[in-house]
Amino acid sequence: MQQTNNWIKNPTKKQLSVTVLLGVAGFILLLLAMTNFFTETPFRAKYLMIYFLLVANILTVYKVSKAYYKNNK
Repeated sequence: MQQTNNWIKNPTKKQLSVTVLLGVAGFILLLLAMTNFFTETPFRAKYLMIYFLLVANILTVYKVSKAYYKNNK
């Protein structure tokens, strides 16, 4: 059985840069949305689902970055 090559396990430099840029942009937009452009505190219980999205965003960027640097030593 042949293993497929995907962008998370074997990212190219271009895929890494796009992932990081989209991750940072997504993080900033989620933070702006949950704080109403920094007029409210982000530490509220009603933002629990957005916290999960932020953590998933960070973990995805970390996983792709780690795979890129591991494959390109």
